[in-house]
Amino acid sequence: MVETTSTEVSQQIEVSGRLQEQQQQIAEQRQEVERLLGEVGIQKAGLLLERRLQESILPEAARAQVRQRLQGRLFEEQELENEINSAQALLAQLSRDGLIRGNGYEKASIGSMVTEAEKVQAAFDAMFDLDIDTSKLGNIRGFVSIHEAYSRVTGDSSLRAGISNSSHLGAIQVAESAPIGRINEADTTTASFSYLLGTSMNKRLLKDYQAWPAEWQKFVTIAPFGTSSSRRGCAWEPLAACRSWPKIRPIAQ
Repeated sequence: MVETTSTEVSQQIEVSGRLQEQQQQIAEQRQEVERLLGEVGIQKAGLLLERRLQESILPEAARAQVRQRLQGRLFEEQELENEINSAQALLAQLSRDGLIRGNGYEKASIGSMVTEAEKVQAAFDAMFDLDIDTSKLGNIRGFVSIHEAYSRVTGDSSLRAGISNSSHLGAIQVAESAPIGRINEADTTTASFSYLLGTSMNKRLLKDYQAWPAEWQKFVTIAPFGTSSSRRGCAWEPLAACRSWPKIRPIAQ
């Protein structure tokens, strides 16, 4: 009887030891899985960080500071947006105070200078499915929403103070499709949200209009108008002075 009891105790101890060993292995495997998931998360966060920094209007020095604060750890996307917006707001304030000039917005391109405002204008164009000059501007990602576009231009993503006319992009050359008048080729204006949005909307309206069938060209002759003294075949008179013509056939009721 004593031998049987000792055997059972030994078996229980052995089983308990195996269970503890299995539990330890499971815990180690769980830790390994968590470590791998953490590494994958950090890699994804790093890719997101670099993509947003490249898309931002920040100069390289400001990008390096944001990168230093967030690189190598997990973070929420909103935290990244807050860091970028804070850096943009700081640069804008320093520029207004006269402590820095240019903000690094102008960057060299192949054969010409391309400003950050022009790149943002191209992002507006891409949002409206317009063609982008990739040879000059590179690969431009279009905005996915009006809110994103507004945040990029103004640096304000909360809209708590209402719609703002401020811009971190500086000046931009007035385009042919601009929603304002232009005096000469050298005219520039502030790259505000309303200007950039209006310019892209005008481009899209023109594109849609040009795609319509020009049926009117089948019965209209296009000729230069000239001056009022040299025009031919045009008589501008009141409607009551127009000549009456007989009906060719009765009009159906």
